[in-house]
Amino acid sequence: MLPSLEAALDADFSGVFQATRNPNRLVAIAATGPAAERRLPRSPSRQSSVSPPQSLLDLQAPLGLSGRGAAESLRFWSRMYGAKIASGLVVPLFRRGMRAGICCFFRRAPRRFTAAERRLGKAAAELIALALDKAPEARRDRAEVERYRPLLEESDQIFFYEHDTNFIIRYVSPSIEKILGFSPAERIGRPASEVSAGHPSYAQALAENEAAFKDGRMRPPYVIWVKHKDGRSVPLEAFEVPYLRDGQVAGMRGFARDVSAWCDAQQKLEQHSSFLNALVQNSPLGIVVLDSSQQVEMCNPAFERIFQYRNAELVGRKLDEMIVPKGSEMQARSLSQRVFAGETVHTTARRQRKDGELVEVELHAVPLRVDGDGICAYAMYQDVTEFKQAAAALRILAGQLLSAQDEERRRLARELHDTTAQSLVALTMSLAALKESASPALGEQHRKALTESAQLAEECAKEIRTFSYLLHPPLLDEAGLRAAIEWYVSGFSARSGVEIELDLCAEPVRLPREAALALFRVVQESLSNVRRHSGSRSARITLHQAQDQVLLEISDQGRGLSGRPTDPGIAYGMGIAGMRERLEQFGGRLEIVSESGTTVRAKLPAGVVAC
Repeated sequence: MLPSLEAALDADFSGVFQATRNPNRLVAIAATGPAAERRLPRSPSRQSSVSPPQSLLDLQAPLGLSGRGAAESLRFWSRMYGAKIASGLVVPLFRRGMRAGICCFFRRAPRRFTAAERRLGKAAAELIALALDKAPEARRDRAEVERYRPLLEESDQIFFYEHDTNFIIRYVSPSIEKILGFSPAERIGRPASEVSAGHPSYAQALAENEAAFKDGRMRPPYVIWVKHKDGRSVPLEAFEVPYLRDGQVAGMRGFARDVSAWCDAQQKLEQHSSFLNALVQNSPLGIVVLDSSQQVEMCNPAFERIFQYRNAELVGRKLDEMIVPKGSEMQARSLSQRVFAGETVHTTARRQRKDGELVEVELHAVPLRVDGDGICAYAMYQDVTEFKQAAAALRILAGQLLSAQDEERRRLARELHDTTAQSLVALTMSLAALKESASPALGEQHRKALTESAQLAEECAKEIRTFSYLLHPPLLDEAGLRAAIEWYVSGFSARSGVEIELDLCAEPVRLPREAALALFRVVQESLSNVRRHSGSRSARITLHQAQDQVLLEISDQGRGLSGRPTDPGIAYGMGIAGMRERLEQFGGRLEIVSESGTTVRAKLPAGVVAC
């Protein structure tokens, strides 16, 4: 059988190795090749064991050997066979769910085994494993039929058969009765066509046999539907080899097994695959599948729409070479390395369409291991260019609104300070003069009312000045951010009773007016939240300038965000959003940490600093 399998798989050497009681060693029970007779004895009386690499002893699925990743295994087999081996296929043998050994096929040329060849090798290994399961004593150097026939006589999973070139059954093992209901006597001497179920697979099998009669070559395993004695159709997987008589092909010998369960599973798999294919093809996300060499295997229509490449233009090409713009090669290479190292990656990036236009995409890349043959990957792309543009436009609009708001506050503060406050000062002076000149002529009640009116005018003037300062503190423009914070904190502590510790850098931090105002508003909003929500009776404000940024931090020892009695979206939503939006206008960011108390941290990059 091994020479026939070698011919079908275009292999130069092959071998079957069975497990021993020693978990680290295998015994060769069949082998071909230049050194097979000397190094791999087939006779049970001359059994010798080998110690392959641990990766082959632990094998769970067919493994292709090629390239640098398989160098150790290839060197081992080259020494074992006494010949240079450049690629191989190793298939595990299982008996009753336990590893029973391995079946190997090797080539001198560095050419990988195809997916079809891997399936053929796997099918042959399954049949060999079933044979080994029933009669290990059959590992003898006999003719193929005599060597394998005893293994199958009592099998309840497979049966052996032989037919001539006229398709007349010449032999069938007794196990056929357990699978198809016929006794050997009912089938021997009868044409094979009598059990045809009328399925198209029968015509295909007939054509393959006719071809084998002419060229004498073994055909790959195939599935054929035949008729059970009770009339139902049974799918069989058949594996046949031509046999010769007087130098001519006299017929076919083969194994067959019931694969009803496999066919049912395959049907479900095809159904699920059709569902998956429909999902991929109709997905609004661009989906691309990469093989272990990072070359495109397929992409869906949404990917074609995003990048303007057709599937045929991408298949077999490296994706990064097609859609990564100049200047982004290192970033793209790093992402690919992470994915093919087994990491799932979710990020945003800039990629290039076929027409050269750049698009912003959200990328979700997932590693995928297929048949143990290295890591493949699939990636999903969503074009977020319009979303990014809309977000940028929204940020510009928000900045303009904030600027307009600040300008309006500045105008109101100036009006209140220059007009209303001055009018109240004049009123206070007039009331004082009236009180002094008219006091002797007025009664006690009138003098008291005049005194209270003067006091109210003074308090109103004071409140107007304070309110105008809060709308736009003049110290911010005149003395800088530090002085404005000190003035505001002094008044806030006096009004609220909250004790505030200041740690402000000694050197003046000079910022553009708008940036300094953004930090001042963060102080205002944060202290307001301390008073309204945290319950803390103390707070700390630090302001420092490093080489690359200006850092403002306001912390308290209150109940924290999770302890607020009101809904966060209502109580804090607009204030936090406003602070964050102000800082983002200057490339800064806002961080809020709420553990034992709350810390609000505002950072502006050094590029904004105008010292």
